[in-house]
Amino acid sequence: MKKRGDPFWVIGVGISAGVFFSIFLVTPDLPEDVARSMLFSIAQILVTIATLAIPISLIAAQMSIRYSTEALDVIFSRKAILFFLWLIFSAVYSMVAPLNSNQFPPKIAVGLVTSCLILLLPYFYEVKERLKPENLFKDLRMKAINEIEKTLKEKKKREAMKDLEELKGVWFWSGGRSFPLLETLSPIDYYADSLHNAIMTAYHKNDYNVAELGLSELRYLAKTVYLKHKMLARFFSGPLVAEEMYNPPIIARFLILGTEVMHNSRVFGSLAQNLRNLALDGVFNGMPELGKLVTRQFLFLGYGALDRKMDRPFREITNMLIYWIFGMAVYEGQHDFETLVSKQIRQLGLHTIDRGEPEYSKSIIIELGNTGYDTIKNGHVSKNVTDLLLSLGSYATTKNEHSLSTMCIVKLLVLAAKARSEEMKEIVDGLNQSSLNEVFCRSRPSIIEQAKKEAEYRGIDSNDFNKFINTLTQQGDAYKE
Repeated sequence: MKKRGDPFWVIGVGISAGVFFSIFLVTPDLPEDVARSMLFSIAQILVTIATLAIPISLIAAQMSIRYSTEALDVIFSRKAILFFLWLIFSAVYSMVAPLNSNQFPPKIAVGLVTSCLILLLPYFYEVKERLKPENLFKDLRMKAINEIEKTLKEKKKREAMKDLEELKGVWFWSGGRSFPLLETLSPIDYYADSLHNAIMTAYHKNDYNVAELGLSELRYLAKTVYLKHKMLARFFSGPLVAEEMYNPPIIARFLILGTEVMHNSRVFGSLAQNLRNLALDGVFNGMPELGKLVTRQFLFLGYGALDRKMDRPFREITNMLIYWIFGMAVYEGQHDFETLVSKQIRQLGLHTIDRGEPEYSKSIIIELGNTGYDTIKNGHVSKNVTDLLLSLGSYATTKNEHSLSTMCIVKLLVLAAKARSEEMKEIVDGLNQSSLNEVFCRSRPSIIEQAKKEAEYRGIDSNDFNKFINTLTQQGDAYKE
């Protein structure tokens, strides 16, 4: 792993070597008493350098250790240790050299002190760069990636793939069967735990920029691990169609962090965006199992926001889960993943209705309407959107939440009108004509007027919408009969 400051060390060593030999060649011979005095002065200079460099480095490390104990590695890195050994050698040489009457020691000592002064520059530069929180986080992430490379040797990979092949899609946590791979994965989460602690430290100290950097690194770590070793995502996800899954290392920390920072809109917004981007990484890379692991975290974050009656985080969660993740699954044609996410959305929606929280239910219905409209507008078909609206609307009716059922009917009418105007027969047929007739029969004139206003807002031609309503009127009359 390439460390920040390496080029400066190379340049510093090169310049030091050049200066050392230049001084050795051009420095004139000095009288013995002058040489002795110079050597003692050089020894004092080197001791002073050491007494300044070490405490300054320790103070800087102490300030950064609140984010990660890895800050101590900067002080005790291989290059730092070599530098201080060189400094000690130079000081000892300058003190011992006066015992030798040879003219070489003064020249060598001058070269040594000059090289030490030059090497101070790359040393302090490396300390400054590596102690920055973002670089500490990157170092943690790279160490975690290196750790997983050591853990997942080819032998372990073959064992894991053999286990998965034997199970052939059966959910492998049932039956109490143990898997050696789970035990080998525990060290991987150590560095994720360090990132987790650093994020929370920054959060509690109101250092939100650092907290956001940590969340970004945590997401990048999860992306690297689960996309490079796809069997891990499949291992923890289980069959894509099954709702059950195993708690995934690294990714599960987003749920814990989200619960802790939910009161802070800035940090929680950053967490939600990083979690969303991680799900989209899975969608775009043909890895829906990764998306499944992420959306489950969103689902439980939604439950948590609902329990705490926190409207803004809940709306942010529904936007990420429905408009971004679910919508992108529709765009990418990942039907199994789309169906899985729709089940999670339905669970969350029904839960808000059961809890008697209509404002939270409305945010889900609004996002479904926006997502459905945009997918139709862009030429994509998703029966799951209309099924969700039908399901939530019907359930709201049974709970006497008529404002919610009205919203669902309005959204359904607008989506059906848009689909018909775009000649998307699959969506209109997917609504199921009897279901559409039933919805229309429940539509009072005021509801139709609301749908008409939303259709106009969406840019649907009013004449097209009226024709659609007239058609439904005729079909509805036949349906009643």
